[in-house]
Amino acid sequence: MRFLFLTMAVLYVSGCVADKTPALSSRALAPNQILIETRLVEHGVVFSSPRAVTVNGTETRIVIGQSIDVPGLVEPIPTGVALTLVPRIQDGRIAFAGSCEVKRPAGELDQPGFRAASFLTREAYFAGIANSGEEKKVQLEQPTGPPITLTLKFLIMVNTAGR
Repeated sequence: MRFLFLTMAVLYVSGCVADKTPALSSRALAPNQILIETRLVEHGVVFSSPRAVTVNGTETRIVIGQSIDVPGLVEPIPTGVALTLVPRIQDGRIAFAGSCEVKRPAGELDQPGFRAASFLTREAYFAGIANSGEEKKVQLEQPTGPPITLTLKFLIMVNTAGR
């Protein structure tokens, strides 16, 4: 047994046996995924709270809604919430840019010989920087009534497998 141990030590030192453990670079250990939690509130009521996991620096688009047929168009009009975000991990924080669109039917007219449909669309564009777990709020204003509040929360996901 002692002979085998000494032989392996000599072979290892001379370079004949290589360590088969894969070397982990600091880049491989760096977090590269971000959890995005959102909440849309109107009149004090949460009407949507989507979540998504994205890769660092990758555009993420979350769409929640339906399509509505409108007069005069072949393709239906998409309504609901469309959220686009690009988060990037920088120095342990999350820099982000994005937009949020909320589109809802506002009215419909159906008379003999005449049909019409209208929609109310609110959009906001934003950019900022946040600590992991910190919330940021965006207001989607409207001419009448309360705004829609979009709350964004980013969490850096750390890979703990293999530790």
